[in-house]
Amino acid sequence: MFKQLLLLLSVLVIVITADRPHPEDAKQAIADLQAAGIDKKYALELFHIEHKMNQGSAKANGDKEKIKKLTEEYNKAKSNFEKKIPKEQLDKLKKFLA
Repeated sequence: MFKQLLLLLSVLVIVITADRPHPEDAKQAIADLQAAGIDKKYALELFHIEHKMNQGSAKANGDKEKIKKLTEEYNKAKSNFEKKIPKEQLDKLKKFLA
C-alpha cells in the first residue's frame, strides 16, 4: 500500500512539474515571462526561485526530509516574492501561470 502511494505521489509530482510553463532554457523562460508583461527583474527572481526548487528536488533523490525542507523554503520564497511584487505584475503572472 505504501509503495503504491509513493508511486502515485511520484507520478503526480512529475505531471505537475511537467505542466509548468517554464521551458528548460533560462533565456527562453525569462523571455516568455517578459512577453506576458512581467518586468525583467521579477521574471529573473521568479525563475531563480523555480530553478532552485527544481534543482534541489532533482538532487534529493526521493529523500522525504530534503523534499519537505525544499518545499518549505520554496513556499516561503514564493510567498515573499508575491508580497513584494506589485499587484499589477502579480495579476499578469497569475494569468500567465493559469
